[in-house]
This record gives sequence, C-alpha cells and structure tokens, in this order.
Amino acid sequence: MRSTHLTERVGVSLVSLQVVSELGWLFREQETSDVGIDAQLEVVLGASINPGTSGKSTGRLLAVQIKSGPSQFAGAADGGWWYPCDAAHVEYWKSHSLPVVVMLVDTGTHSVYWQHVNPTTLMSTGKHFKIFIPAAQQLDEANADALAAPARSEQDADPVTEAVDRLPAETRLRLLKAHRAGRAHAAPLAVLLADSDPAYAVRVLLTSPPPWLTEADPLGLEDVWRTTASYAASHELGMSLVTALERAAAVSADSRAASSPWLHWRPLTWEVLGRSRWPTRLGKKAAPSSWLSSER
Repeated sequence: MRSTHLTERVGVSLVSLQVVSELGWLFREQETSDVGIDAQLEVVLGASINPGTSGKSTGRLLAVQIKSGPSQFAGAADGGWWYPCDAAHVEYWKSHSLPVVVMLVDTGTHSVYWQHVNPTTLMSTGKHFKIFIPAAQQLDEANADALAAPARSEQDADPVTEAVDRLPAETRLRLLKAHRAGRAHAAPLAVLLADSDPAYAVRVLLTSPPPWLTEADPLGLEDVWRTTASYAASHELGMSLVTALERAAAVSADSRAASSPWLHWRPLTWEVLGRSRWPTRLGKKAAPSSWLSSER
C-alpha cells in the first residue's frame, strides 16, 4: 500500500475520531472521494460521549475535504497556512449543494485545522486558487459553533449533488455541468449511476434506454453517452466504453449534418465540379479521402 494512501487514511480516521469524540457529531465517509468531498458531517446538539447523555440530531450537514500529512502545511503564513486549490476542486465545491469545509490534518500532532469554502475565503492565484486555514480554527469543542454555522438541512440538499458524491471524478463533473445548464437528463442519470451496480447501470442505458433517455435532444443525448463512457472507463467496462463512445460520435455526426445542409450536398457538388474545381477556400483536405481514391 502506498505511503500517501496510508497518510490519507490516517487523516480521515483522525477527523472521524475528533468529530465524534470532541464534537459529538455524526461522521459519514464518502465511498468515492477522488475529487472534492471525503465525508459529510451532521451537526448534533448536546451530544457527549459520557454515559447517560444523548444529543439531538439536527439534519444539518457539512461536506468536508480532508488533506493529510506534512506536505499540506507547506504554505506557512502568519497565523496559519495557505492551502492551494486547483480550479477543478473549486468548481466542484462551489456547485455543491452543501457548504464545504477544507480540513488539514497534522498526522504528527493529531491536530485538525479547518476553513469554510466561500467567496470570502477563496483567493484567486490566476488559473487556480488558495484558501487560508487559520491555526486558531482547530477541530474541537471551542470552535464547534463557528464550524456548524453554515450547515444546511438535508431537505435543502440537491438530489443530483447528493448522488454525484458517490460517482467517479470525471463522471461527477460532467453531471454537475449538465445540471447547472438545466439539462433534463442530469438528475435521472446521476441517480441511476449512483444507486446501481456499474455493469447493470451501463447495460440498462445501452440496451433498455429509459424514457428520459429516448426523449433527450441531440445535445443531451451526446452528453449522456459521453458521461456513460467516462463512467464505464472508471469501472473498466471496456466494451461498454467503446459502445458509448461510438453512440456519442454518431449523435454528434448526425447533429452536425442536420445543422449544416451543405454536408448533404457535398458528394453531388464533388461529382459536378470535379476534383480540380473543388472550392479552393476549403482546400483538398476538405474532401474525404474516399472521394480521392480514383480518377474522374
């Protein structure tokens, strides 16, 4: 097992332990955490690990990204650390239905530091971003109220975002982009892929397409197949990946032909004009090689 993976697991375990023992909250690790979110925290009021005490679950949630090990503290500054964030992570955090918190774990001292992700705390560095993690904001009872402040109830959560938390990175980002664009297929596709066995989900899409898929417009249909292809690739479903890509390419070709009538006229134009009179602004390479295979 790689040392980096061990460090990541130690970090998640330390956060889980402190969330439960220090705050008395609930910790739910996310199964797929390669981009964006590692766990969800549920705020619990009046909880304690002492015998005879119980707390009240609020249903208010926070999404958490956990980063562990000495390398995460490289950006030391007065009063804390600057943590660099790539644009893909930030895009995902900003589109998430739950408030997002970044936590840095010092695996040597077992200390955990945190910061909310929002327009105030994020600072652009050009192509990417950075966020300041204050040393004063440790994961402990003294900071519990501040940490919980932006937490939202589960009823307010977006079902698409909830579903994509369980999906591979590229699939997740494609679905979030489609969801933000108002594409009708985003919600049912996200739920199908998140709640089903991977091979079964892809087989349903390829062999028994549901109504929302058969009714999709060309743009939506192409996106469905490209999203399905990325999902199949993540789960090493080789033949399904190829089939989904072929369908995406076919939809794209049909869409281009429908929007450019001249594509239908081109073979006839070629026959009438002859090769030597093919419009010079397109150049010889504009004609498919199959049309250049024999002399006229």
